[in-house]
Amino acid sequence: MFFPGLEEKNGKKQKLFKRVNNTVQNYQANMRRLHRDLFLVPLTTFSFLTSFSQYVINGSCTQNNCHCFTLTQPINTQAGSFWGANQIDLNTPFDFEFSVYLGCTDANGADGIVFVLRPNGTNNIGITGGSLGYSGITPSLGVEIDTWQNNGVGYNDPVYDHIAIMKNGSNDHTSSNALSSYAPASLNNTNIEDCQWHEFRVSWDPSTFLMSVYFDGSLRTQYTGDIVSTIFSGNSMVYWGFVGSTGGASNLQQVCTVLATNFGMNIINNETCEGNAVQFTDSSICFSNIQTSYWNFGDGTTSPFLNPAPHYYYTPGTYVIKHTIAGIDGCVSDTVYKTITVGAKPVADFTVTDVCFKNIPTVVDQSTCSFGTITQWTWTLDGNFISNAQQPGLPFLFPGIHQLQLVVTTEYGCVSFPVIKDFTVKPIPEPAFAVISMGCTNQLYPYIGNHGDTLTTVAQWNWSFTDGFASNLQNVIHSFANAGNYTVQFFILATNGCSSDTLEFSFPIISTPIAAFTIGDTCEGKPSILLNQSTTFGTTMQWNWILDGLPYSTQQTPMITGLTAGVHQLQLIALGYTETNGCPDTTMHSFTIKPAPVLTASGSDACLKQPVQFTASQTDNSTTIQQWNWIFGDGGVSTSQNPMHNYNAGGNYNVSVTATATNGCVSASVPVPIKINQLNVNAGSDMVVLMNAPFTLNGSTSSATNGSLTYTWTPPTGLNNPGILNPVSTLSDNIVYTLTVTSAEGCVATDQVSIEVFKGSGIYVPSGFTPNHDGKNDVLRPKYIGIKQLNYFTIYNRWGQLVFTTKDMTKGWDATINGKDQNSGVFVWIISAVDLDGKKYELKGTTAIIR
Repeated sequence: MFFPGLEEKNGKKQKLFKRVNNTVQNYQANMRRLHRDLFLVPLTTFSFLTSFSQYVINGSCTQNNCHCFTLTQPINTQAGSFWGANQIDLNTPFDFEFSVYLGCTDANGADGIVFVLRPNGTNNIGITGGSLGYSGITPSLGVEIDTWQNNGVGYNDPVYDHIAIMKNGSNDHTSSNALSSYAPASLNNTNIEDCQWHEFRVSWDPSTFLMSVYFDGSLRTQYTGDIVSTIFSGNSMVYWGFVGSTGGASNLQQVCTVLATNFGMNIINNETCEGNAVQFTDSSICFSNIQTSYWNFGDGTTSPFLNPAPHYYYTPGTYVIKHTIAGIDGCVSDTVYKTITVGAKPVADFTVTDVCFKNIPTVVDQSTCSFGTITQWTWTLDGNFISNAQQPGLPFLFPGIHQLQLVVTTEYGCVSFPVIKDFTVKPIPEPAFAVISMGCTNQLYPYIGNHGDTLTTVAQWNWSFTDGFASNLQNVIHSFANAGNYTVQFFILATNGCSSDTLEFSFPIISTPIAAFTIGDTCEGKPSILLNQSTTFGTTMQWNWILDGLPYSTQQTPMITGLTAGVHQLQLIALGYTETNGCPDTTMHSFTIKPAPVLTASGSDACLKQPVQFTASQTDNSTTIQQWNWIFGDGGVSTSQNPMHNYNAGGNYNVSVTATATNGCVSASVPVPIKINQLNVNAGSDMVVLMNAPFTLNGSTSSATNGSLTYTWTPPTGLNNPGILNPVSTLSDNIVYTLTVTSAEGCVATDQVSIEVFKGSGIYVPSGFTPNHDGKNDVLRPKYIGIKQLNYFTIYNRWGQLVFTTKDMTKGWDATINGKDQNSGVFVWIISAVDLDGKKYELKGTTAIIR
């Protein structure tokens, strides 16, 4: 069943559909319940409600309850009607709303129903079948809902379920009795035999002669005409009703007038507070005008008005509101029940304490409510909102008088009167102090307290130290027995009971050190042995050393050196920290610097294995030498004042001498550098040369001292210059030359070389060699005489593999292949060369490795 706006208002459409199908017995039971719910209101108040006299039924029609009818059962060849028992005046507009049920059978369902207006009686009913029970009712106006698919045969119907406005019992849409063209019954569905209730509405406006027909809220067809004059011959009084029929096909066809009670209220969630006005507004729907209304407000009062005046509840509690209506057809709706809760007005209350500045006041809520629970606390501080919580979080406030206000609200929205209370934030003293930043043990230090504001008066001064000392004096003097880190705290208690912030300062107390050291006597030129034995107690110290009255060093243990002979004074001032006068201690010691001998010494350069004379002498008069100490640089030493020494190798020697005096002091070392010349000479290797062919002698020499040398070759036969190291010689006979070399120191060395003169050229290859790395006969090298060019010197092993080859006459084979020594064996050599006269040599032979 569809009622305009009902689903949006209370969501009870399905419930109303169910009610449509109540039996007459159910209706009578509802009447008895209505009598009870309305607190035994005399039934004479609704005397017209006790029977169904407002409707007349005919044929197969049965009355389900006061306002619902079954026109046809799903049985073939039925016709039924029901009519309102009282006429209506068509000179007055009407707007009727119905719910129609057209069955569940579509293709074989039949036939439909008609809303009819007629002036002459309530016992009419048409014939069965396709006439819809309307045929023969004249004069009349009918709004047909045709559900039979006539396929255009008989009544010129369309193939779909349709609606049309007809007159005088006719169903023929091509006749003059068709007042409007047919239209699909539903805007959204061609089938309305769908087991569903549908909204059907017919309205008439006599001022415009307009009749409008709606189905499921959509306008389907209209007719404009003076139906009173043209159909009812000027008679405006007519009966209204419904007819319906079945024929060879059938459907269950039912009609209900719309009757549903509902109402709204001007409160949220059905909750309000005592003394508030509650406005009840009717939102019921009825097929026509509501004839009668009844309200029961649950507090013993009632109202017959459809929209009663605002109602007031002055006692908190829960109330059940009941509302019932009756239509112009005499049918009474079900009673609608709604429960409202009326809450009590809460009482706001709280306590708040005075506090000192920088403290938060204590707030305790003491609000109450006789009916309902307080759910919101609105706190205002000095005119500004701060919280909705039961326990507000107050901020730190400046000194002065402040105002706190509370308004509480219950779960039903009931609001208390505001409660305002004053409280005071008292000022606190402003402390200041002067304290040391660092100190020493067992020394007195002042601690000075100050009061820095004018708003408070000091009641008490408070000092406390971490060594347990405390005082209530403004200024105190205190010393510390032990070193360590200490903290002093200071605060002021004012006469208003408020304490200042606590000032706190930490500082170290340094142990006063014990200065102590030892320093020994020493010799001139030697560092004094200083040992710092001060006791520092683990403190970072500053050291100040004073030597002979002058600042000397700030090191912990400085080096004392470079002092002249005599008595000296050393003072130590030890400071516990870097301040000028911080925890000082001092001590002083005298010490002696003894004189050391002063020497001179000499020695002369010499040739190898010649004795060298060394001499030393004392030049000071302050000491007596007890012992001389010579170091000759080759491992030799001597304790003589003027020793002689022989050297076994040439070179430069760093000789030095010291002397030890009878006071134990040793002189500074006196260096005596000397040169020992070791002269070596080599006249060169013996040679075989061609007769009358110039050649160069290969003399060489070395000297340990790298000084100038002179050279002499004897005899001078054949030489171009016998006074140089490498002269050129031309010989016709064998000769032995002697090379003599003389150094600047007079050192002489000689060596000889033998020259053999050959009359022609030649090449000589040894038949064997001994490569044992002793420096003798280790390399196989041919001897070339008069040869100017070597084409190759090549050596093969016994398998024909090349092991060595060269074109350089100075080179030979060392008996290795790729650096690997070869075993003993015989090897083949081949030589190709050209002598000074152009003669070619092609020689071949063997040689043996001998190991």
